[in-house]
Amino acid sequence: MCRDGNDWACNEQFKQLLEVGDRGGAAALAKRLCLEEARRNFCPNYAFALDQGHLGSGPNRAEARELFEAHCRHDPVACSEFGSLYVSGLGMPQDLDFGQWLLELACQQREPKACRDLSLAPLNTRPRMLSSSTATAAPPK
Repeated sequence: MCRDGNDWACNEQFKQLLEVGDRGGAAALAKRLCLEEARRNFCPNYAFALDQGHLGSGPNRAEARELFEAHCRHDPVACSEFGSLYVSGLGMPQDLDFGQWLLELACQQREPKACRDLSLAPLNTRPRMLSSSTATAAPPK
């Protein structure tokens, strides 16, 4: 059903792969859906997999940043969730700068949870909020 364009079925297949611990399989599915089938709502999952090195070739933060930046406007909820993961460090190394950058991208799209989480960041680590006329934030290195 996933190959027939059913996003719900693809999402279920993605979750099942993660549940059985097949991060590589889940990452490969997200990559195929994002790049080969241009199904944008799977691109944040693929970006996260790239950044975490789940495709077996090691982490690729540069490509992950490009994907997040290009696709957060299409799926701000996913970017907000990933941003919160990076900020909290739950199940992964904490990265405040990258997490807050993702939250900022999601908040730009008026994702309420991202804006709330961003407002709770300590003042000395909070990224500069963008004006509504600015297209993207400068990603952290």
